[in-house]
Amino acid sequence: LGNTDMFQRSLPQFNMRGKTKIPSTPGGCLSLLILFLMLMYAAIKMSHLMSRHNPNISSFTENGVLENDEVINFKATNTKFAFTVEGYLDDKWKDDPKYIKMVSRHKGRKNGVWYERIFEHHRCTNEEYDAFAPPTKDSVQLLTKYKKQEPERGMWCVDWDKDGDEIAAWGTENDEESYQRFEFLYLPCNYLHRAFGDTGDVIHPECIHNKTAQEEYIGNMRVVVYAE
Repeated sequence: LGNTDMFQRSLPQFNMRGKTKIPSTPGGCLSLLILFLMLMYAAIKMSHLMSRHNPNISSFTENGVLENDEVINFKATNTKFAFTVEGYLDDKWKDDPKYIKMVSRHKGRKNGVWYERIFEHHRCTNEEYDAFAPPTKDSVQLLTKYKKQEPERGMWCVDWDKDGDEIAAWGTENDEESYQRFEFLYLPCNYLHRAFGDTGDVIHPECIHNKTAQEEYIGNMRVVVYAE
């Protein structure tokens, strides 16, 4: 037991048979107990890891959010969206139609039947940026870069004004009868969007039909959403 004692203490100016530390039986027993508990804990955690006992890394519960039956009417509340996908390292706008395509849509279910509605989007103008509420101090510099209309930086805006009827969201996918939400889809250029029928979607004539090339173009990316 003495050889396993993790609590051995040095004695100044002391040497016994070449040893400068003196072990003890209680220290050895306590060390073995600690080692046993550590091995048991490691075995349990390894078992949980292999069996995916709890794959959730972190969770967050937000209280006071809207109920499923509450409707968010985008046009009535003058809600605005702008969004972009950029390279995480080079800050370049990832919008090249040779590699990707964007789809803005309403997706929902009414009386148990799925449907979708495609919206057009365009590069945001300075007038549209100015129509948003003032950004936070941390975002002023980034928005200024977008407003310079540099070819490598920018955001997309949805053509809300072309649709005069109600643009709204409510419920969740768990609601069997009725729900609706707004989505931005970032897709490979060679994908034909026909999830709920022919929407007139086409493949760009310069599209590169190569998954590796598409992945290399996108690389590490970040999604930026400017909403009011």
